[in-house]
Amino acid sequence: LDLKDSTIVVLTSDHGFQLNEHGGLWRKVFQFEESTRIPLIVRLPSGQNAGQVATGFVELVDLYPTLIDLAKLPNPAHALEGTSFKPLLETPDKDWKSAVFSESRRRDYHGSTIREKRYRYTEWKPIQGADGETMRELYDLEEDPFEYDNLAANAAHDTVVAELSRRLKAGWQAALPR
Repeated sequence: LDLKDSTIVVLTSDHGFQLNEHGGLWRKVFQFEESTRIPLIVRLPSGQNAGQVATGFVELVDLYPTLIDLAKLPNPAHALEGTSFKPLLETPDKDWKSAVFSESRRRDYHGSTIREKRYRYTEWKPIQGADGETMRELYDLEEDPFEYDNLAANAAHDTVVAELSRRLKAGWQAALPR
């Protein structure tokens, strides 16, 4: 049927589930890479750049705008938070988003994470009415790819914590491609 010439194929999944990583953690309530990182494979009808690995960050919220863009459909009347990553499919090594964001709730805390090339930083804030201070996590993914050494309380990383906290508060729009 020559469907390969007219079909966009996307392989992806929901976020991870923490299947006993990090000393026995279970479920989707953590912000480690195992919980937030997912596979994403896109095959274009043209086969352009087949087998290439894009180096830029994308998020699931980007998938819908990308499919609209690739299919040359009109944008919906409502605003979209995602960004089409069609440029990354065309040029896999293109400079792209500087970070991605994720959130989850764990007991009486709301976790917000910014993940950039080298670091993953999370702030766990008490949910309204809950007691407690904001807890912080900082992982250097180059030195500690499995995220076991939380550097947030290490004074040597105060500048990194402050900068990533600022970027986390600035939100996803501040990390968009320029």
